[in-house]
Amino acid sequence: MNTQQTPIEMMVKSTTNTQLLGLVGLKLRLMEIISASRKSLASESTDPLNVRSLADQVGASLRTVETTLARMVREGLISVAQSKRGRGGWVSYSIATGLLQEIQNAHADGAWPLTPSPTVRLGGGSPLLAGAEFPSRRPEYASDPVAGFGSRPRGSQNSREIPDEWLEVDCSILHQEQVMFAPSHLRQVWKWGNVSLDELQLSIEAFAFDIRVNRKTMRMGLLNGFMEILKTGSYGPPANFETLADTVRRQNIERLEAYRARQKYLDRRESDLAFSLWLGGMSEARLRQWMPLELQDQPLENHAVQSSLRVIYEQMPRKVVTQA
Repeated sequence: MNTQQTPIEMMVKSTTNTQLLGLVGLKLRLMEIISASRKSLASESTDPLNVRSLADQVGASLRTVETTLARMVREGLISVAQSKRGRGGWVSYSIATGLLQEIQNAHADGAWPLTPSPTVRLGGGSPLLAGAEFPSRRPEYASDPVAGFGSRPRGSQNSREIPDEWLEVDCSILHQEQVMFAPSHLRQVWKWGNVSLDELQLSIEAFAFDIRVNRKTMRMGLLNGFMEILKTGSYGPPANFETLADTVRRQNIERLEAYRARQKYLDRRESDLAFSLWLGGMSEARLRQWMPLELQDQPLENHAVQSSLRVIYEQMPRKVVTQA
């Protein structure tokens, strides 16, 4: 009898691979690439990686990969060590110490990586692994090349097993609106095959926004109504819809605008106070020497006189104003 263990069996029987066993689907594939991209076997951080090239390599859309990487950061699996934005941008990730130790132990046992994959380097862009099957933690599961990450599934799905990346869809914003969209609903939407993964995520964001901002209601109930729409396609965003990323940007712009308005207000108040103090320190005879001839017979409280003196004050060198 052949008693040799497969890599997956060795990982399952290991009592230390707690975080590693939680990696499935797209998270697993990205972690394998990140691990293979480390500067050395002992290093926690990677060489610079191009996120678009990562998306090409795993066969997922850029939005899906960015969302998954952000979720991995929030979960403490990885952290951003360094990054460069803009043209030619890149990011270097660090693997959490405990998880890195599990990966090193699994590597020593011959159980890591599960999927041989080339490293994506800065500016490189490894070729897409066309037609490749990426195993998950469950031996009976294989990825369905038809139900890709960003592409629309073709018709209803015959497989009973929903891809892991579909189970990673963020439904929390619907839960906040008391719409309990659950994994069973995800499976049903996936079987219908009329929306892609990206379209579903955007539909969830748009529907939650419609409920929260526009007080959306449905005769058959919010959850049932949402599912009825997803039977035939994605949820159409309302005219005033903005994504979560757009909301963050808008709020940041509003904070900056409020800060700028506050600074202008303080500058104006400071200037008014300084002029008032300067005016109070001048004798009337001195002030009238500077006033235009047509204003000489006007009282100092006259608006035209005040405006004229303000112009004179602002044109004076600061040293003269201080001495005066």
